[in-house]
Amino acid sequence: MKHAFDGDVMRKSHGFTLIELLVVIAVIALLMGILVPALRRARELGQRAACANNLKTLAVANLAYANTYDGAYVPVVFKGIVDGKAEYIEWLRNTSFRSYLSLKSYETGDEETKLFDIPDEFICPSDRISRDKRNRLAGVLCSYGYNYTEWKPESGWMPPINEYAGHWTYKIRQAAEKLMFVDGIDWWVEWSAADYSGALDEHVDSSGDAWGWDKLGQANIFTYKDKGFHGPTIYRHNEGANVTFYDGHVKYMKKEEVFVIEDYKADPKRPGMWVVDLAFYREWHH
Repeated sequence: MKHAFDGDVMRKSHGFTLIELLVVIAVIALLMGILVPALRRARELGQRAACANNLKTLAVANLAYANTYDGAYVPVVFKGIVDGKAEYIEWLRNTSFRSYLSLKSYETGDEETKLFDIPDEFICPSDRISRDKRNRLAGVLCSYGYNYTEWKPESGWMPPINEYAGHWTYKIRQAAEKLMFVDGIDWWVEWSAADYSGALDEHVDSSGDAWGWDKLGQANIFTYKDKGFHGPTIYRHNEGANVTFYDGHVKYMKKEEVFVIEDYKADPKRPGMWVVDLAFYREWHH
């Protein structure tokens, strides 16, 4: 009886059957299917929050800059003197503006020196492009662009530097609805380059292929420029972008909200948040 009892115990503790193993695997797969997307969403929400914090910091710095300079926000670009010669100075190279961000002055010198002066702390956690040193050596300084829609020439990309290419606090109406900074990969952003699907004729090549975020995604700035995008908005946060407005608040917007094709193709155009001074914009662009 003793040996028979021991044998029964051994048979009962032999292990899982094939069916039991399949059930366990199915349960694990089900749990993974539920947990992995949830973890990805949580990770993206964390990255989006860190990005929003960066944009908030840029907005506060710009508001402080305007408070110091009689209501003038940091210009998108201006012509200054660097090392004894005239040079275009973009907003993030502006020494005064950088001081509000607790960043040292932008160093001149060889490209390797400039590389290490790039503010790593202002790179969006979801930005794969600005983290690539090859792109950063070419002048991509951070993950955000400053809105220069009102100064973009009809042909070309450089804003005019024979005037103050920047807004003034007293000219801005509905500051909570006017775009200051947004997710990007260039010094600046502009309205037409927010076209995510290639809906505009200027973003369709000779073979009929339409280009935009939907196709290019997190490509480098040179790829975007080759397709006619100077100052693209980058929808790196779940097909949307963080937007900072002139009152300092930050809002997450889906790409369909950032660029409304019907507004761009309207006659006259309805730029909405992209333009502060509509009269100036229409005079400059028409």
